[in-house]
Amino acid sequence: MIMQPKKGISPKEILAKFEVNGEIVTETETGIVVVQLKDWRSILITANSIYESGLVDWCHPDFITPITKLTNDLLFSQQYYLKNTGQNGGTRGIDIKAEQA
Repeated sequence: MIMQPKKGISPKEILAKFEVNGEIVTETETGIVVVQLKDWRSILITANSIYESGLVDWCHPDFITPITKLTNDLLFSQQYYLKNTGQNGGTRGIDIKAEQA
């Protein structure tokens, strides 16, 4: 979760008030605070409650997910327009370069 507390309001104060089960990971010079919650399933409700309290200028969930480089599409190798290796008599390399994208 990421938030911008209003001037004069401590991020720790906000976390305590809402009994947030998490910890402050980053606090920037400009006052932006990144909080890592122990239970990510509560992030939407928590972020919304904090925002509606008026204690912050803004607060929203900050989801992080790993990027998977390879596809799990079992038919990927047959889709010549995504990666043309010359399959089915096609011209190798004439494709949209989907893997690089």
